[in-house]
Amino acid sequence: MNKFLILITSLLIIFSCKAQDEITNISKSCNDLKFRNLIYYQMCLDWNLSADNILEIIQNKHEEYLPNDVDFGHFYGFTPDSIYIKAELTKNNKLYDVLLDSESWFLLTEKHTDKSQLFSCRDPKISQYFIGDFVTEALVEQHPELEERYKQHDQTAINTILQYQPTTLKDFNGHYFSTNLTLTISDTKIKLNTLDYDLPLFLKEDDSIRAYQGLAKEQTQGNFIFTLFIKDKRYYFQSPDIMDNKIIEVHKKD
Repeated sequence: MNKFLILITSLLIIFSCKAQDEITNISKSCNDLKFRNLIYYQMCLDWNLSADNILEIIQNKHEEYLPNDVDFGHFYGFTPDSIYIKAELTKNNKLYDVLLDSESWFLLTEKHTDKSQLFSCRDPKISQYFIGDFVTEALVEQHPELEERYKQHDQTAINTILQYQPTTLKDFNGHYFSTNLTLTISDTKIKLNTLDYDLPLFLKEDDSIRAYQGLAKEQTQGNFIFTLFIKDKRYYFQSPDIMDNKIIEVHKKD
């Protein structure tokens, strides 16, 4: 009898100690988006997932085809403009890297074998954890609220951005010049060489500003234009469209 009780107790201990799925090391990096699009950057700051959220996403996954002969990142939307959350999954004593894209794709990569599997979320109840859901046109047609949710996230980000727009750029307003470069900055307009930008957006941080396309043109709104910063009482300019993104010293006219 004692042996039987010991056996039952041992089995209970084994089952109770069975490894549970666990999410750890959740991380998110938004900094690179500062140099691409201000709205994406703000949406990245606003998007957060808990360990429980990520587990629920993984438990309701839908496996997708992962071809070997295409540019995976471009084809599935994993691009520099995308918004990601990273985490680690422990499942059945195996460790996986989790890469979640804000538009409902995610990638599981087993650390030991480096083998990746692509998944999506097609359940609207689960896809609520993402910023948007454009997995299939049919899904969006069935659930138009999914696309509407993306628009809501986009508008929330814009509203936040408008709240922190500087009322004055007194340290930066003025005229600047360098070889092959002329720049005029005011609170409501930028002229960069021959290009005019009306009602631009700004991200001001200490001794620097980043300028972005305004909201007038939907296709380009929020796109990064340039950085201007002060160092040792000198002004420096950097833009992906000027001088191959090199940092250029510029002179301010009094």
